[in-house]
Amino acid sequence: MDTNTAQIAEMVKKLLVVPDKLLTAQLSLRPLSNGDPLSGEGELAHVIADACDLMHSALADVVEVARNLTQLPSSKRAAGAFTAWASTAITATRPEGATTARQCRAIAGPRAGRY
Repeated sequence: MDTNTAQIAEMVKKLLVVPDKLLTAQLSLRPLSNGDPLSGEGELAHVIADACDLMHSALADVVEVARNLTQLPSSKRAAGAFTAWASTAITATRPEGATTARQCRAIAGPRAGRY
């Protein structure tokens, strides 16, 4: 297996995990969207922060793969457009006023040991 093939295989592995991360975030937030009560404010903050972390991780994986694509021969143009799209998607998933994952978690509420 040549170097490009090995790199592509690693990128595919990373991308295959993205849907699982997004689905897990969606399922953890579903009770909130259905109006189901949580046991307390701390649990609410925990659920939101975990979902935020999962979405950020999934989108960061996509951006990392897009950036790695630019290092492969003959893929620079397509990868550049994809990287720009993915960076915009990461910014769009943050709560209003948050510019980093840490701020996203802070908006969701304090959690011991998370930051």
